[in-house]
Amino acid sequence: MGDDFDKTRLSERIISRPSPNFGDRPDGCPIDILVLHYTGMQTGSAALERLGDPQSSVSSHYLSEEDGQIFQLVDEDKRAWHAGVGIWQDCRDINSHSIGIEIVNPGHEFGYRPFPAIQIQSVIDLNSDL
Repeated sequence: MGDDFDKTRLSERIISRPSPNFGDRPDGCPIDILVLHYTGMQTGSAALERLGDPQSSVSSHYLSEEDGQIFQLVDEDKRAWHAGVGIWQDCRDINSHSIGIEIVNPGHEFGYRPFPAIQIQSVIDLNSDL
């Protein structure tokens, strides 16, 4: 990773790219789960487009590109649609309780590859900031 990247504050590295795919969190619902996914799509731009397409009905709060860029798609106080009908322990609505981060990687269907160090550092920085 380059020194310039390391010195840039996280807030300056986040690019706003609002998605229409979100809802309100239920009143009093704590945000106590962090969900990390890989995109499983051929490119980051394809994933970004899908997460912002109203027809897809999917979104996440953040997307981390392979070059370390981070896009914010949904405000943290809103409910993104990234975990489907997920259940974790006693939680029956993971989307309402979580922040979702999509990490660009083509996945096993399109040639899974190691995550670049700069992307990993961006995800670490973002997680540390949440």
